[in-house]
Amino acid sequence: MQQAEGTGKDLPTITGSLEGAAAGPHSPEASAQSPWRPHPLVLLFAVVLVVVGTALACLTASAPPGSSSGPAGRVEQAVAVPGVVVVDPSPRSDQLDAARTLLEARRVAVESGRRDGWVAGLDPVAPGFRAEQEAVFDRIRLLPLRLFRYDVVGVEAASRPAAPAAVFVVHARLRYRLPGDSRDVVREQYVTVIRRGGAWFLSGIDEGRSDAAFWDLGALTVEQGRHCLVVAVGWPAGSDPQLARTAAEVDAAAAEVDHVWGTGGPRSVVVLVPRNRALMAAALGRPDSADLDQVAAVTSGELDRARSHLATSTGAADRVVLNPGPFAKLTGLGRRVVLAHELTHVATRAVALLAPPLWVEEGMANYVAYRDAGLPPGLVAADVLPLVRQGRAPAHLPSTEDFDPAHGPIAPAYADAWLAFQVMGEGHPERPIAFYRLAVGLTGGPTTSEQALDLAFRRVLGTTQDGFEASWRAYRQRLA
Repeated sequence: MQQAEGTGKDLPTITGSLEGAAAGPHSPEASAQSPWRPHPLVLLFAVVLVVVGTALACLTASAPPGSSSGPAGRVEQAVAVPGVVVVDPSPRSDQLDAARTLLEARRVAVESGRRDGWVAGLDPVAPGFRAEQEAVFDRIRLLPLRLFRYDVVGVEAASRPAAPAAVFVVHARLRYRLPGDSRDVVREQYVTVIRRGGAWFLSGIDEGRSDAAFWDLGALTVEQGRHCLVVAVGWPAGSDPQLARTAAEVDAAAAEVDHVWGTGGPRSVVVLVPRNRALMAAALGRPDSADLDQVAAVTSGELDRARSHLATSTGAADRVVLNPGPFAKLTGLGRRVVLAHELTHVATRAVALLAPPLWVEEGMANYVAYRDAGLPPGLVAADVLPLVRQGRAPAHLPSTEDFDPAHGPIAPAYADAWLAFQVMGEGHPERPIAFYRLAVGLTGGPTTSEQALDLAFRRVLGTTQDGFEASWRAYRQRLA
């Protein structure tokens, strides 16, 4: 599924000869069950959810179990929180210099591997924060970073009980890249800085406003594949997140995508394997909810979360985040289909110039994922065919809302999107790829998504959307 920063699809569960032993280490732990509603920023991810529905039922194995004077005459004004004061937010050159010096020292420490350089800038009177940051440094050093730096945006007033004047908050942007990233991943950071004995130190992070990087979420274990970096997040020491198997499966899925799409996309991908669903939600920056269990994986574009669905320029850095519970229930074929679906999103979104409707994104990803799976169309489309027989199937191609797990079951929408690409490819296996390339602006030269989609229907399929939907409904009816 691709989360819209993307929407991906949980693939239907298929019982029978494809069942295998459950992968116990991926079993989800207990987590909050509060209803999920998409955060505005979440809908800016290019969403790639991979649905666990009936079609992957055959791909699913059995489940595992007052005021005071400030410096230079400034006045500290009381705020609503008792005992907390706020210093006049006028930026001072000494504060800006201190912020830049401290954050530059962190960059140098990461690049050089000098742990003492990282620790030197931490508040000696905040042992909990120091211990946490020492662990963060150790996790970061496990990663083959290509870039790690901070850009200081500005400084602002500090809010602290009995805050001295020599306390402020620096707003910075952390930028980093991992192998395969063609653009910076950006994290907004709000860090408290305090002066003690004439020296400045980092003293805390405002977690409510700061964006967490995945290394902030817990212990990391790293496995490098030929075309992937697989990172387990939050797994306790001695546990087995089966990273070597996952890396091999990602590499195999990458080869399948290359065979259909070509090698013009990223040549490496980062795959996160969280310990539980709550950590998966945290990695995506969205609330935890049982609705997420409709998906086995999500491809999340981590950059420019103010964009609506897809990147409007090339090079988004995508992360595939596995949902440990549903993914653990899949057989080898099921995992292969899910990973090929997600890697299709990574490859196509890296070069797409326009944002097509979500049914085009998900239909393309499912078309590539199921193309060589050897499953009959009636089985892959099994989640929507009962609705066809009952006369309750949608008459039009799926809307964006149909792919949102907060609005109900999403497997029928994924089946309908796949059926659309199946219709395109009947007797002409090259047409689905040509249709997608035109719909995302890679050929034809249209300036808007609407123009591109209209041109794709007319030039590649020789019809209009209304005419195509009639053929799609007829094909779906025959299967039912």
